[in-house]
Amino acid sequence: MIATLRTRAFGRRSLLARYTAELVRLHDQGLAAIAIERGRTLVGLDAQLRALVDQAFDGILVADGTLSIRLANRAAAAMFGWESSSGMLGRRLGDLLPQLPLEGGQAMPLPGGQWETEARRRDGFWLPVELSLSTVRAEPEELLLVTLRDVSERRRQEARLRHQATHDSLTGLANRAFLYETLERELAGFEDRTDQLALLLLDLDRFKEVNDTLGHDVGDRLLQTAAQRVRDCLHAEELAARLGGDEFAVLLRPPCSTERAVELAHRLVETIQQPFRLAADVTVEVDASVGVALAPRHAREVGELVRCADVAMYAAKRGTGPVQLYDQKADPHSLRRLVATTAIRRAIHEGQFKLAYQPKFALATGRIVGAEALLRWDHPEHGPIAPAEFVPLAERTGSVVALTHWTVRTALADLARWRAEGSRVGVAVNLAARALHDERLPELVAKELRRNAIEPAALTLELTETTLVADSQLVERVLARLRGLGVRLAIDDFGTGYSSLALLQRLRVDELKIDRSFVVGTASGAPIVLARTAIELAHNLGLVAVAEGIETVEQLRMLQAAGCEQGQGYLLGKAMPPDRFARLLAAERQAAATRDVLGCGAASAQTAK
Repeated sequence: MIATLRTRAFGRRSLLARYTAELVRLHDQGLAAIAIERGRTLVGLDAQLRALVDQAFDGILVADGTLSIRLANRAAAAMFGWESSSGMLGRRLGDLLPQLPLEGGQAMPLPGGQWETEARRRDGFWLPVELSLSTVRAEPEELLLVTLRDVSERRRQEARLRHQATHDSLTGLANRAFLYETLERELAGFEDRTDQLALLLLDLDRFKEVNDTLGHDVGDRLLQTAAQRVRDCLHAEELAARLGGDEFAVLLRPPCSTERAVELAHRLVETIQQPFRLAADVTVEVDASVGVALAPRHAREVGELVRCADVAMYAAKRGTGPVQLYDQKADPHSLRRLVATTAIRRAIHEGQFKLAYQPKFALATGRIVGAEALLRWDHPEHGPIAPAEFVPLAERTGSVVALTHWTVRTALADLARWRAEGSRVGVAVNLAARALHDERLPELVAKELRRNAIEPAALTLELTETTLVADSQLVERVLARLRGLGVRLAIDDFGTGYSSLALLQRLRVDELKIDRSFVVGTASGAPIVLARTAIELAHNLGLVAVAEGIETVEQLRMLQAAGCEQGQGYLLGKAMPPDRFARLLAAERQAAATRDVLGCGAASAQTAK
């Protein structure tokens, strides 16, 4: 009795499509005639079909070959602003969905079955919807089934996440990641251009005294007011960012003259020098130092341009004037950088680099599921050198490729030893952006996996959001080959950059590592909605949610309640040398064995009774 359905949308809607087609057919033939011919049971069937369609959460429209609406459910009527579905009957589908794909006046089913578009409501407002189309044969004609879902809240949620990821929570200015991404895009367009852009770095002088004397609350109000003053000095197309602490940046997009950049720098100093009234009885005065660097005159790469502006800013702080334009002749860092580059390569060969491992736990059971490999440099003369110092330098000079190869080889060798001792854990290795431009990396990973007899899924490669946003065909090709090996991919520090959700799905990422700022913020009384939203986003994308920076029991309990699968942080375990991590694994195996023995003993005693 029910006609054939040819659906090109989601399989889970096929039953609903059949019921809808039958309902339309019954309506067209006339319920009275059907009741006489087939009995009152069909009236009951019609009521069931009507209830099924009307109670559906999604909006449902059925149109004939002329795209005239023949049936609409209550959800569709509410979505388009009608009091009842009867008001929609006979209307043109194209009037409600102007962007509906048409061919010869007919709506065409969408490849993949799903599409996001804009729908026009009765009041003229536009509504973002997720749409799927199916063709339904209801003899003697073919009908079009349209299923709609309002995605307004999802769009708002994604916008909130994007804003959180790209803006500083204290001042509302762009953050470091967003500034760097913008610089990348602007600098990429300088190949055939003769104009220039300017980067200004501004640092507040004596800010530490304000914090130490009057407290961090007053210091925060000072930063917020300073940020607003910086913003007020700029044109709409100019970008202000907070890089951290009391350091700000301003990007003047091309075309920008040297005179404009220097003039703005002086104006910024003048506005910062005006007294800050932070409370009824608290007024403070601070100074500012500004360094100016121009591209491509001084640098063509983001890291180098930032370094030039930083050199100029510190020259201003040393007393050459509150504003300093970068001067290559006065740059003491060029030779030092060359020496440091050589030192990194020599350190790899001399074994100065070590790996420390931070445990990663399953939050539901407390069991260790793996470890993140963290790079450490113990220089024979200068002692420990922080990754924040040598990693950016290695990125700029290309040494990071050799460092990545060494890290992968060492981490998999350590993992093989832990596996041989009986632990079934995995290991994660961070991949720098420059390393993803190395087409030899997939071959190296495959070779080391074979050498150590480790299944690919035991290795997780962690990528930053900035790496993904700096999209290139080469990066996607390298990632596709790595994913083809069977290794896992994770987005590290999620929330500090901007990841395209479509890109995450296309690359088939496995894990979303939620940045510690989302986690730590929950302990200070900030809303926990951001952490929960990030966890929910991971789950909606089919990813494992991993929380970073867990430092308190309250944070741990919140994450457990929110369904976060895995986590790491000082509360659970700090980074440690490989031999100490091996002992931690051995202790966990021993504890598990003891529980098993005690459990068997208790079971035997119960049987004896």
